[in-house]
Amino acid sequence: MTLEELRNHLRTLDLAIEVRAFILELYCQGAGRKVGVHALDNVIVDFYSKKCSDIRCLESHTVEQTCAFELELDPEVVAYVCQVTCRGVRRGNHVSNANIDFFVIRRASVELIECKSVSALERLVQKKPQEWTEESGVYTNTAYESWAASHGIKFRVWASPDNISRYHRNMQFVLHNWNEELSLIRNEGLSQVRNQLSQGPRSIDDLMASVPWFNASAAAGLLGDRLVFGPIWNVPITDTRNFYLSLSDEQARSIDAEFAANVVDLYLDARESVSLASATDVARGKKILAELDGLISRGEPIPRWRRGQATKVALARAEGRNPLDETITSFSRSGNRQSRLTTVQDEVVRQVIKTQWLTGVAPTISDLHEALGAECRSAGIHTPGRKALVSRVRQTSREVRDLAVGGKRLYQANKARSDARYRSGTALAVHSVLHIDATKIDHRTFTQEDDGPEPQCPLLYCGRDEASGLVMAHAFVFGPARRDGPMILMRNYVRNHEQVPHSIVIDRGTDLKSGLREFCGIYGISILTVPTGGSRFNSQCETVQSQINESISHKMIGSTKPDKAGRSVDGKFKSRKTARMQFSTTEAEISEMLYVTLPENPIQASYSSHERFDHLQQIAPNSGKPVVADEEFFFNTCVKTDSMSYERTRGYRFCGRNYTNAALSKKSDDEKIIEARRDPEDTSYIWIQTNVRRYKAWCSMSAEIGHYMPVDRRFETMWDQFTRRQVDQQRQEVKRKNYERTSAANAKQRALDSEQLKRLKQGEENGSTTEREAPAMVNATLSVDFGSLPDLTPKGDPDEF
Repeated sequence: MTLEELRNHLRTLDLAIEVRAFILELYCQGAGRKVGVHALDNVIVDFYSKKCSDIRCLESHTVEQTCAFELELDPEVVAYVCQVTCRGVRRGNHVSNANIDFFVIRRASVELIECKSVSALERLVQKKPQEWTEESGVYTNTAYESWAASHGIKFRVWASPDNISRYHRNMQFVLHNWNEELSLIRNEGLSQVRNQLSQGPRSIDDLMASVPWFNASAAAGLLGDRLVFGPIWNVPITDTRNFYLSLSDEQARSIDAEFAANVVDLYLDARESVSLASATDVARGKKILAELDGLISRGEPIPRWRRGQATKVALARAEGRNPLDETITSFSRSGNRQSRLTTVQDEVVRQVIKTQWLTGVAPTISDLHEALGAECRSAGIHTPGRKALVSRVRQTSREVRDLAVGGKRLYQANKARSDARYRSGTALAVHSVLHIDATKIDHRTFTQEDDGPEPQCPLLYCGRDEASGLVMAHAFVFGPARRDGPMILMRNYVRNHEQVPHSIVIDRGTDLKSGLREFCGIYGISILTVPTGGSRFNSQCETVQSQINESISHKMIGSTKPDKAGRSVDGKFKSRKTARMQFSTTEAEISEMLYVTLPENPIQASYSSHERFDHLQQIAPNSGKPVVADEEFFFNTCVKTDSMSYERTRGYRFCGRNYTNAALSKKSDDEKIIEARRDPEDTSYIWIQTNVRRYKAWCSMSAEIGHYMPVDRRFETMWDQFTRRQVDQQRQEVKRKNYERTSAANAKQRALDSEQLKRLKQGEENGSTTEREAPAMVNATLSVDFGSLPDLTPKGDPDEF
């Protein structure tokens, strides 16, 4: 929505002039802060909004992104921005600024939305009861609500349940398969589905059997248009046997409630007294129950101290409860729980742990105990034992120490695995989410040093579909990690599938972020960025890459693994021809592994990724974004260059070569270059965009490699980039030697001139004059004996010569 469109829309609302002006200012200021700078557990989302036709930055891929899905599918929402800054929010006696998750412009109102999970809201209600309140399951923030009301804006809290995975993935699937422009067409084709649903709810399987064109993707489109309804909170849409569609929203909610009861019962943790008791108490309770049963069976009187328990046991059995609940002891909670340390000792221990352990100064418990002993001796108190120190260390946060010792990577490595009940789940359709990661292939290749091969590892960029587990595309490159790899991968993705994914999961590597950001903005792809060191968030690719190294790299000649075992490496990779052959061989082996071997490997419930891919394609075909591999696509997957100069006499200078185009050379003075891009797969040409049109400019290498196969041209392109640094170093070395040589010659000449000047000064001091003598004239006579010279006159006819 443009500024003028927003201004015209606000005029249609019943708002005061000053309120409209404030809303316009608040909307135009955009995001008030950058999300995810210090995020430890959140996956940051650069979410592409269809309604806004722009990127919206979200700080969570579960809570905030799910709310964004709802806003995208809500017909009343016109536009929205994220992380707006609300200035002057009063919290008690304090006034501060606050950043609200969503500022939404609706057709009939304007509202602020703060997104929180239910568990987080429960903690906030207990911690800040004056600010956060809950009434009948509805949460609100009184400070935000008062601020919004004072400016004529509504406010609400969007509460997300902890087990949101099914609803989150269903909303994602609906949004990816819903197109507002096709709503009218779907409405016209609804008659067949409506006839079936008029008789009662039907599963997607039943509708697919009776309506030829119907599938899960069509059901998602109808759900997005709110023409049909289903149990979207608790049943995945791709579970076509159990996902029932209905024409009534109330009926769909009733069906959803039945499935919800099963989910709630499954997700309940152990809560009975037998389950929560210790093993000692359970064993003691069983012994007491056996004694009571023995007394009753033998008809013996029950001791007075057991009569109360016997009554409770009999009542439990009469009510159908477990009688063991009444005999379980509480020995584990008995005993002295008071500390044996004095107040002074306890304070010293607390300070030592805070300053030495949590900051990483003391690497081990032994060192920490020594530091504690030094502090206690200086304070004149007895040093607590090691056991007391360890007991208090265990009560501290391990995460704080991990961050202090090893930063975010150690924190992620030692972080406990998340509860399966509260994970975000897996994508429901192919082309929905693509995981991309780069890893070094453990192989020595591609170098031409004089002292033998240098350990330069090639890089494998792998793209794996989240829903099926199938590897969709890859890029095998060598040299430093740069933007070429992601661009080649996306080209191969489109060549293989003629589509692009809706979302891409990447790490925080600069090659992926800088290479894909503009491309994803053009084609409407959301980017999910995992935390630093959070390899488990991208385990889809990590698994494939480890298999590549284990199955291919370590078994091929040139691997570093046998080299570490003691085998020396020869210099056979010094040849460019050998390097090209090695690149082609490794590329072929990786392709065979990724697209032939791994797809047949069972990964989930004995199904291979290939079988799962085929199944998902049947129930939800064409779930990606269709893209044609035309000139526009190849231009968008090229890498930008810095130079903007094109000279008519030499062309476009890049990487030591001149790129020319005859048509552009004639108009170089009239047209202005806007940007130039190099192709990541072919170094023989570049793209040049002017203010008039787009050109391709070629260099002299086009005649050398124009007939090469694509894999060989790709090798030449990467080899050119790989050796560029070495070429530049050699040129710098030549310049340095030339400078040293000329500097030495100039210094020698200056020394001679200085010596001559010194002699002249000494002569002047002695009173003598030095005159330059004129060159002596020598008188000489040239005498030649012509008789002794040979006869040079030809004999015979002179015309013959």
